[in-house]
Amino acid sequence: MRLIKNNKTGFTLVEVLVYTAVVGMVVSGLVAYGLSISSIKNKNFVITAVNSSNQQALDFFYKKIKQATDVIVPTAGATSTVLVLEFADNSRATTSITDDIIKYSYQGLNLEITNSNVMATDLFFKNLTTVDLPDSIKIIYNL
Repeated sequence: MRLIKNNKTGFTLVEVLVYTAVVGMVVSGLVAYGLSISSIKNKNFVITAVNSSNQQALDFFYKKIKQATDVIVPTAGATSTVLVLEFADNSRATTSITDDIIKYSYQGLNLEITNSNVMATDLFFKNLTTVDLPDSIKIIYNL
């Protein structure tokens, strides 16, 4: 009696299809995860840039208003899109928004407080001056 040896080596078509489907799902999951991490990283970068620009602008306004001897525009109780400060040497500085950039002008020097990477809009200065709060300015803007 002769024995027939059954040499089945390799994978069946069904096994190859199942393996390919599983590998495809794993790879697509990894790609989706990588894209979401990249998106989160970009959002965090933008948030950091906006917060940094905001803090720099507020620090700048605070220092200049403290150095000023008088607020020319806006007058007490008024709101304006321009802030004009007067200093001890009778020189004046103007802060306004042009092309979505907050700009400061003093004695021929034009300084950009924000830059083109962060768009600033709706800049308003409200003079809250009272007897108790001399030269108090509320600054409203969007970055």
